[in-house]
Amino acid sequence: MNDDLTLLQEYARLNSEEAFAALVSRHVNLVYSVALRQVRDPHLAEEITQAVFIILARKASSLGPKTILSGWLCRTARYASANALTIQRRRQRREQEAYMQSQFDQPQAGLSRRSEAEAETWPHIAPLLETAMEKLGQKDHDALVLRFFEGRNFREIGAALGASEDAAKMRVNRALDKLRKFFTKRGVSSTTAIIAGAISANSIQAAPVALAKTVMAVVITKGAAASASSLLLASKTLKMLTVMKFKAMAIAGATILLATGAVVAYESTNAPPKNPALVRAMFPAIFSHISPPLPAQMRLVAEVEVVNKPWTEEQISNEVNRTEEFIFTNELRATGTGNQSLAGYRKQWFAREKESIAANMAEGRLVHGTRTFLMQEWLAADGGLWRLDQTETTTKPDNLHALDKPLPAGVQYESTIIEIDTNSSGLHSRRIDHRLRSDWSDNVNWAKEKLWQAQTFEPEFAFLLTFSVADWPTTLKLLQSKPKTESDIDSFAGIKLDTNKVEALAAGKSLVWKVETAETNLDGRKLEVLHLKGRSISLAHGEEIIFYADANNLTNVYRIELTGLPLIKTPYISLRDDFDTNGFPHTWVVKAPNDERTIKKTMKFKEIDWQAQFDNKAVFQPEIPADYSINGHPRN
Repeated sequence: MNDDLTLLQEYARLNSEEAFAALVSRHVNLVYSVALRQVRDPHLAEEITQAVFIILARKASSLGPKTILSGWLCRTARYASANALTIQRRRQRREQEAYMQSQFDQPQAGLSRRSEAEAETWPHIAPLLETAMEKLGQKDHDALVLRFFEGRNFREIGAALGASEDAAKMRVNRALDKLRKFFTKRGVSSTTAIIAGAISANSIQAAPVALAKTVMAVVITKGAAASASSLLLASKTLKMLTVMKFKAMAIAGATILLATGAVVAYESTNAPPKNPALVRAMFPAIFSHISPPLPAQMRLVAEVEVVNKPWTEEQISNEVNRTEEFIFTNELRATGTGNQSLAGYRKQWFAREKESIAANMAEGRLVHGTRTFLMQEWLAADGGLWRLDQTETTTKPDNLHALDKPLPAGVQYESTIIEIDTNSSGLHSRRIDHRLRSDWSDNVNWAKEKLWQAQTFEPEFAFLLTFSVADWPTTLKLLQSKPKTESDIDSFAGIKLDTNKVEALAAGKSLVWKVETAETNLDGRKLEVLHLKGRSISLAHGEEIIFYADANNLTNVYRIELTGLPLIKTPYISLRDDFDTNGFPHTWVVKAPNDERTIKKTMKFKEIDWQAQFDNKAVFQPEIPADYSINGHPRN
């Protein structure tokens, strides 16, 4: 297992293709199997596998010496799979049947050699396994990966975890019992022995023979040989890993500060800002956006314009060809070529699909251009309940518009996404497509719109504010004790302002930030400016954040600029306007010109029900009409 890191370091130092090829060969089946369990689509699982190894290549030099690489790969594959499912939804109309072809419905070779109990248990636990693994602590997770995914003995597991053989055995047994309890709560009753046997026998499936070569070609060419969708998937997953790392760093940093007693953060050699009084007044005003708890229930309706980074015609064509080839391959498996040759059948099939391919090209241009939506977002923050209703209002070309089935009578939105994520029962999500009259259930952690952050600020700013002026003892306790339902919505509720830190900033004594103040006029409006620059001796070196607030009401922050932060694409500019009497901005614009996906997003709020009152069951467990299919199957 240490050999994994040796090979990775060799690749990072010497760009050794042989070292990376050895890692790919060793772990490609593991990554492919984790992806396949989540997306249930062999082709998409291959793309995810490519994306995971692209990420590994990019992060090769930054993984620590205590990293269990197989565990890291499993977690990364899980995140990439969640992102892939989100991206794939836009293709659902064309790939609906292929998407639902599950490997778990196929007969498994060698069943006669497995115990009957294990064979019966596996189909029930397989769809739940990755969600259950994700909920384990890192050492428990890695111990199970090493034991059942890689077949390691307890001595090897103990060595990898820095523990004895007996301690490794105890950890594996405790982790197995946690899985058993997780499955039992979801109606799957079994013993730890049967669960262990079922996972050992079924968890790893052989990846396609050519996949390892494809992965290596992608890595060697630095991504040039990858499909556009694989690169996009890798980019989105890297961003997710970055945000998670940012949160972990915040907790770790606080722990170090408190454990070492390193609380001296000031010196007297720096000049104070021009207007110290503004610093003392503006920090509490800004902090008031992130520290209050979110309302128990809220509902927001907005018109949203999304400007995506445009793709070239070649990129769109490659993506469409890949999708069509995937559909063709699945249809060929189902029907065969009949009396025709394969070449003849292919030519006839693609001729028949000419109009569909043209529509997909038009859809590609639409997806990678400017799009508009009407969105309604619901949140019951205390219960881990979230819902998004959405209709695309973009003007579509005729060949796309003709594909849209009419909405049912009385239905305003095209789709409804619901996520129920409680600490006790785990994640349950569903997507209701009202045009296709379908209801899909899965365990995807959806990328929430988080329209409420117009009021509470994005987590990037909240992190920096917390790092700058929060009371660290209180912050550490909160970050470590927050339930997952709060962490998933980036809640900073309850974090306290440290007035001593504010005073140090006002006096120019902070070791972290140099503070500048100014006044300016923007669109005829007088604004106060608070500019923080990371000092060269601090972790914030090179980072800058600028707040522009209404001179007459400092809680109304009209503009925030963030540059130099290595964990996200900058510059990142957040603009707010049209504040109501409660301080909620009716217009919110985000600009990120260097982002790989969305470079500008404009939200104009039509309804703001900040202290909403609604029936959770009616909103988050709506009745489904009888003519809707369930998970791709007609209802009986």
